[in-house]
Amino acid sequence: MVDLISENYWDGIMEIKITGIAAALLVTLGACASEIEMPAASVTMFESGETTVMTGQLYGRLDGSSRTVLSGDGMSCEMEMAKQSDGSAAGVMNCTDANGQLVYSAAQSVTAEEYSMSMNGAMVTPTETPLGSGNVAFGWGNKADPGYLLSLLN
Repeated sequence: MVDLISENYWDGIMEIKITGIAAALLVTLGACASEIEMPAASVTMFESGETTVMTGQLYGRLDGSSRTVLSGDGMSCEMEMAKQSDGSAAGVMNCTDANGQLVYSAAQSVTAEEYSMSMNGAMVTPTETPLGSGNVAFGWGNKADPGYLLSLLN
């Protein structure tokens, strides 16, 4: 009888340890999955015909916010987007040159329809920059292909 009690006792301890390890693993995986990383790209075509290509990453979060980091053609850009109550999103795109000097900063907004395009999407919007006016094609997920984005501008 003593052996049975002892054996059940250790089985219970092992079950508690395994349950604790599983719970810790789920918490860790849940924390890691709170941000989804995917490719992002933009192509800007100015009225002059000049184009600027940038590639990078978009980090989507479970609360609906996101962060986009792009670089190319001697610039780096970053934008935090916050999801609004109507499902749209708003943020400010800040771009710096190779010396770290701010060369572009503008408020951006995305409609609820565009912002809810899941893991893959693209959109074209007009832009005004110090380099001139034009249109920007922005893509994420499997639409983050500069060639595809350029075709949207032509």
